[in-house]
Amino acid sequence: MKKEIDRYTLNLVSNKAIIPFALSNLENIERMSTNFNNNKDMADFLSSYLMLKIPIEDFIITYNADKKPQKIFPYYRDQRSIVDDKMLINKIMTYLDKYSNVLTLDIESLDNRYLRKLLYDVLEQKTLNNYNFRLNIIKKQLEKEYKLKRDLATFLNEQREKKGQTPLIKVVNTESDYNEVLTCLNKMTPLFNTNIKTGDEYLDFLIANHNYEKIIENYDIETLYSLGITDIIYGNQELDKNKPNRR
Repeated sequence: MKKEIDRYTLNLVSNKAIIPFALSNLENIERMSTNFNNNKDMADFLSSYLMLKIPIEDFIITYNADKKPQKIFPYYRDQRSIVDDKMLINKIMTYLDKYSNVLTLDIESLDNRYLRKLLYDVLEQKTLNNYNFRLNIIKKQLEKEYKLKRDLATFLNEQREKKGQTPLIKVVNTESDYNEVLTCLNKMTPLFNTNIKTGDEYLDFLIANHNYEKIIENYDIETLYSLGITDIIYGNQELDKNKPNRR
């Protein structure tokens, strides 16, 4: 599969705040996340490995598409075959090769607009040559972009399960490969690094990500002054010393 651009941000959800954690490509993020059973398992590992003191409630992946910010949740171990199954694209194409299968798909329920268009294009073809030509376009796109393969595999899997057919995505009970997890982490660009260390992990995250609004909302001026960071947070703004500390 063609190397993808690092345009996906893995975010931590802590105290209901979304905190950017690292920038990477989606396949690398999910190669890591599918080593864990669920978000709690991944949170426990990252908290221990990175010695984070803030609670991690969940993970969200953000990216831009159609000039708008988008959010998806990472896949975990039960979707591992999307990452590992080298025959997955062939399985998808074998299913789509039958016009009757495509005809019965609830295409409109597919979230990915580009994939919807590709599938509708397939339906419109009346001759075998044109049909195969359209299928070949889909195959090339799946080979080119991991997210398209991910989305189409998930969609077809749900459609097959509704029909009582064998799932396309097989649940594989594999052991966690922590060496792979660390390799994936090393391929990511950290977004939470900062030279400022206040001793408050949550505050350090907010400073690193320039989330000054959240800092002002949660910390009073006395606390920030004692840490020597009022100039960083407030700049030349007039300080409100009566602001209550909500921490």
